[in-house]
Amino acid sequence: MNAMPVAVAVFGDVMIDYSVEINSRSARDEKRAVTTSNRSLGGSGANAAAAVTRICGPASADLFATVSDDSWGEWIVDRVRSLDIRRRARQTHCRRRASRGHRARR
Repeated sequence: MNAMPVAVAVFGDVMIDYSVEINSRSARDEKRAVTTSNRSLGGSGANAAAAVTRICGPASADLFATVSDDSWGEWIVDRVRSLDIRRRARQTHCRRRASRGHRARR
């Protein structure tokens, strides 16, 4: 009996987890130097899609998410692609909302 291919739709957020390690031997009043930094794919949607792909195989998850249309968004899309997650990401330009009583500049 052949197993049916699995297709799971995941709707959720995608973000960058950014972590840094600092020199903890600095005095409290001194600036602390960053010794290492790392960024990784995060967010509940990305984590769920990655888990489905690990369990069910490549391209078994469709990830529906919105990411920014800049270098950070490109990094996210590239990372999702490298994990064999089918992406349905939509890149958008972020617009500032006008605060109350003020008009948005055009």
